[in-house]
Amino acid sequence: MKGAHAALDRLIATVIERADGATDEISGRALARDVALALQAALLRQHASDAVFAAFCASRIAGGGADVFGCLPLGADVDAIIARAMPH
Repeated sequence: MKGAHAALDRLIATVIERADGATDEISGRALARDVALALQAALLRQHASDAVFAAFCASRIAGGGADVFGCLPLGADVDAIIARAMPH
């Protein structure tokens, strides 16, 4: 998994640093969100196309759209993402 996307690598590194058991409730919510994002990205790396994985990392982890569903950064391979979603 390491090296699949730079933003994911950075997220995992910060999650490991913050998961020390001394997290307060407010910080814990952000930590839980980041763990969920890392898990989602890991599952996409295993089961989705490269375009879907890259768009997820760029929009949800690297901050190219952050917490707004459906906002993809410029350069996302939208055609490949749509083709994957279409019935065959």
